[in-house]
Amino acid sequence: MPATETGPRPDYHAPVMVEEVLGFLLPAPGPVLDGTVGGGGHARALLEADPSVELIGVDRDPEALEAAAAVLAPFAHRVRFVRAEFQDAVAAARLPSPALGGVLLDLGVSSRQLDEDRRGFRDLGRSGGRPHPGPGPFSQEP
Repeated sequence: MPATETGPRPDYHAPVMVEEVLGFLLPAPGPVLDGTVGGGGHARALLEADPSVELIGVDRDPEALEAAAAVLAPFAHRVRFVRAEFQDAVAAARLPSPALGGVLLDLGVSSRQLDEDRRGFRDLGRSGGRPHPGPGPFSQEP
């Protein structure tokens, strides 16, 4: 993952549809579960917009959780991180779903897996645009 001298670059991921996410999830009557916290962009927007929001950030990728923790460090007292796949997020967070104030799933391909061979798809440019799974979360290789 691209990094600065002090850690992961907080500007590496620019979340989309932020206003729509805020409009649907705020005000939250309970904790918000971000089941694909990734770079922490949507989570940061939620935490900045409402000082009462508590957030559970879930991701299957330990490097994504590390990046999110760096981005969300100013809100550490209102954030808890869980390593799990999004479909297991509620169980992994050990919360019954009625206890949640909202759930966000930003589904799609992460540019982090595309940009770095070791993180996802390799040889994208050298294969006529056909992705080949490489080492990383989507890999078929050991």
